[in-house]
Amino acid sequence: MGRKNTKNTIQLGMELSQELVHAVRSFARSREETLREVVELALRRHLANPPPKPEPPPIIPLPPFPPVAAVEPAKPASGRKPSPRKGGK
Repeated sequence: MGRKNTKNTIQLGMELSQELVHAVRSFARSREETLREVVELALRRHLANPPPKPEPPPIIPLPPFPPVAAVEPAKPASGRKPSPRKGGK
């Protein structure tokens, strides 16, 4: 069971790489700050100075379809109709 949220906060659960988490924890310890303080400041800085929005990849046009010739429907091999099923349902 998770701990209760304090007023005006929301709990986040996400997966981060071990390398990044260890680096952030070490950084926070070296500055005698909490992990929360470091993450909040980093998010505020990122939102205040966001990187440019990524450009979508260019759409490459598809090659044209080959021409389709008109095809006549196939005729049955013999002029007979199939006999109805015998028995069963």
